[in-house]
Amino acid sequence: MARKGIGQFPKDLKSATTEEAVKAAYAKYFKIPYNTKKHRDLITETLLFEFKFNKGLAKPKGRAAVLAQSLYYIRRIKYSDDPQKLPIYICIASERAAAFFEVAEWSGFYSSDAYDWSLTPSTPDPKLVEALAAHSGVKDVKAFNVQDETDLETFSTMMDACIVGSVKARTPDKKPITDLNFLTAYNVWAKHFEEAVRNGHKPSMYFICDIQVGNSRLADDLGVVQFQIKNHTWVDKPIVLSDYRNFWSIYDRVSNPTIMRSLHAKADRLTVDDTRRREGEFYTPVHFANVALEHIEEAVGKEWWNKGYRLWDMAAGTGNLEWDLPADAWDKIYLSTLHQQDVDHCAKLFGGATCFQYDYLNDDVDLRFAGGATNQFTSWKMPIKLRHDLDDQSIKWIILINPPFATSQDASRDSDSKRDVSTTAIRTIMHDQKLGAASRELFAQFIFRISHEFAEKDAHLGLFSKIKYLNAPNDAPFRKKIFTATFVSGFLFSSVNFVGTTMGDKFPVGFLLWNLKDKKAFKDQSVWVDVFNEKVEKVGCKQIITDHGSSALATWVPRPKTTSVMPPFSSALNIGGKGSDVRDKVAPGFIASLMCKGNELQNQNSTALFSGPYTSAGAITITISNFEKAMVVHTVRRLLMKDWTNDRDPFLAPNMPLSDDFISDCVVWNLFSPFNYTVAMSNVNYKEKLFQIHNNLFPISVAEVGTWSIAEQSIRDTLMSATDRFASQWLAGKVLTEEAKALLDAGVEVYKTFFREPGGVGVSKSKISTWDVGWIQAKWALEANGRGANEIKTHASAFKALSAKLLPQLYSYGFFAETKWNDVVSDE
Repeated sequence: MARKGIGQFPKDLKSATTEEAVKAAYAKYFKIPYNTKKHRDLITETLLFEFKFNKGLAKPKGRAAVLAQSLYYIRRIKYSDDPQKLPIYICIASERAAAFFEVAEWSGFYSSDAYDWSLTPSTPDPKLVEALAAHSGVKDVKAFNVQDETDLETFSTMMDACIVGSVKARTPDKKPITDLNFLTAYNVWAKHFEEAVRNGHKPSMYFICDIQVGNSRLADDLGVVQFQIKNHTWVDKPIVLSDYRNFWSIYDRVSNPTIMRSLHAKADRLTVDDTRRREGEFYTPVHFANVALEHIEEAVGKEWWNKGYRLWDMAAGTGNLEWDLPADAWDKIYLSTLHQQDVDHCAKLFGGATCFQYDYLNDDVDLRFAGGATNQFTSWKMPIKLRHDLDDQSIKWIILINPPFATSQDASRDSDSKRDVSTTAIRTIMHDQKLGAASRELFAQFIFRISHEFAEKDAHLGLFSKIKYLNAPNDAPFRKKIFTATFVSGFLFSSVNFVGTTMGDKFPVGFLLWNLKDKKAFKDQSVWVDVFNEKVEKVGCKQIITDHGSSALATWVPRPKTTSVMPPFSSALNIGGKGSDVRDKVAPGFIASLMCKGNELQNQNSTALFSGPYTSAGAITITISNFEKAMVVHTVRRLLMKDWTNDRDPFLAPNMPLSDDFISDCVVWNLFSPFNYTVAMSNVNYKEKLFQIHNNLFPISVAEVGTWSIAEQSIRDTLMSATDRFASQWLAGKVLTEEAKALLDAGVEVYKTFFREPGGVGVSKSKISTWDVGWIQAKWALEANGRGANEIKTHASAFKALSAKLLPQLYSYGFFAETKWNDVVSDE
């Protein structure tokens, strides 16, 4: 029997144009309340939905791709600290088709470690998609045509049954209680049962008892739960049995003695306030710490603590990096930190670990760097056990550390700025060794001592830090003289994952793992790291260029010697000249000035073209000899959008000759760039002398402009003695690409509109007085008068098209380090 409104549902699906519209149609028709937390499409207690628009579900590969995405969500529910109950069914649905899958049937897939589960669900491991596509359960599943009335009635009946859980299914899968989720499991358990069990024993004791197979039982006839606390004595507790059954319908009890032993050892954490761990200043996010531990295991092997390794974290803080290490590892780790309260905190969390107060940048430095033998125990602050282990050549080491990111703002050793950075004993040694800017960085100071302390040992360094020690030009002496370890693996994530940073201050934080024993120059290494988003999903991989001194883009453009005074610009229309360090000279044959301060993408905003010298440091005089290179540099520095993944990347010189088309595309792109601040101005007074400022990047010949309608008589008069500007001469006879020609034509139409109807207000505000008006002047004048909107819109479209053509070429020519983003798996 057709349900009410069945005719409207197919109509809503047919009119849908987005995935959200498909979701809304299903939710409305089946009266499903929205719950899209954790970035899942829709989830109920029994059903997980994955909606798609314009995706084919008729073929096995299409169904496999969407099912694979769903299994990523199922795995996260099962193994993460998400308290959500595992649903019984999966429904994949589009505007044309839908299919059901029973969750437990796919446990062999989502419980397997054979696939890369760190990827985003929308880009599942291709191996998983391939395996699912070959599975009979995907090949043979009924794909309902929801546009067909008969199919829709059958589908609706099944949907209703699945929602209420009345479809007969195999035993639902449950969530295991492990080291990773036991805190969440305890919090869920305690929310319902803590008050009921509270007496002379801690509630955590009852929880530990309850999760172990055979140590608790349900006494229905008595209406209680019985716990075997100690000496095989059973204690009755009056717990709400429906809540109790529901909890154990979500979680599975622990039968593995190794896991149970680890949870017993961690039981004290259940009553230790972990606020400081989660809310402390700049703490390491635990989820990313877990990824770091995975990288270490891949490098040195699982259960490394049983294979002759020791771990030392010299900036342990509240122990976030080691939080999820199993209890079996604790007696093999050393945790040192500056503050005694952190030491006490770690001692409570890591029973058996050696936790001690220690200032790694000051304590024992004189002994360590004076060649002091570690058997001179009386003068060392370092614990005896650690000194013995450091002397034992059979012991292998893992240094896992997230040192402070602070930097002294003054290279002087006597600076008052961040004195703790400037005055450490390690900094003094680094300064004496002439290691330059790196000596101002706390994390570089840690690396310096670590490199010395573990120089002859079999050791791996796992370091959370900014990545400037890898690619900053100022740190090149440090890379060459001190840090010559071999890169093993690593990943990047955004600084916004740390407390203490803001959305407006994003930068890449890296975890990089290094083999300290295996020495290798950076120029001989290729450093590729995974890129993770804020949900700890792997979204791509990125190359970090570490040796670029000879290939920096900043050195690629010749800098002609400046000799002649000219008014310096502080912005497009304003003349500077104040201050003690004014740059007001240009070279002979001056065309324009290229402001290009710094050689990293974070300096992108310090990039523009001016009609005179830029008032402060970081500009180059453009002449005929370097014009084309200057146009390329301005394009490279401005075209790529800056984000947290790349803003520390260096601009690099091209790795091959540039084509004529690429160069001409760059020139035309610059002529109409929003950062082309070249202008024309008359009678500019500077140092008691009048200057006529020409716009040498005006792209149109005098002869062509003379044929146009020019409303302003004063502007028309300046054409009488005019000569072509450099840009129009350069363009003469050039064969442009289709995209460049379209942009030039669109720009000419904007100029024509300006000359035809400039308007007095716009002309005066933009300081326009001559025919070779700057591109930015013409646009500002039109916008001030509310004119030329259509022409400006057409130009913007052409500018976007040329930008899209140029952008991939910046990578192919080697101007930037390469980043490879994961592609969404096709469903066809």
